[in-house]
Amino acid sequence: MSIVPFEMDRDGDDDVVISDRKGPKRGVYWLEQPNTSLLTTPSTWHRHEVGGHSHEVMFLDAGEYQVTTATRDGVILKSTFEETAGWTTQSVESPLKILNGKAVRSPCCSRSPMPGCNLASLGFFGFESSTACGGEPRDFSEGSQERFEIGELPAVPTFQGGRGGP
Repeated sequence: MSIVPFEMDRDGDDDVVISDRKGPKRGVYWLEQPNTSLLTTPSTWHRHEVGGHSHEVMFLDAGEYQVTTATRDGVILKSTFEETAGWTTQSVESPLKILNGKAVRSPCCSRSPMPGCNLASLGFFGFESSTACGGEPRDFSEGSQERFEIGELPAVPTFQGGRGGP
């Protein structure tokens, strides 16, 4: 569902963070970019498992030592990496029971449009707390009374796959 370039291993080049929602290898993982002479050889892209294998993972946001993933069943996965423990994943139920998560942004990432965790499905919702998408939800969907200043949203591409194009 998502293919996101992000520097995961601090070696100076972008790696690729992927969420794959179906099949025997479903879950979240990242591919380590090999040296330039081997970029077109698929077997040289080493796969690193992150988590989410028991969920139908949808879209993700990658940050330094953290990946946040929206799932189809309304759970948000917060995966973090520590040198001693590897990747661990915490499941957090969406406070609004949002199913079929179409986008997620987390404070771990510089691309996060607002503080806290932001989740979109049929609407756009923000959570004011930065701790595991907790706190009071704010509904920014069409027709809601919540508003935000346009300056709070950086100019970043928002299309992450699915039908059609940007």
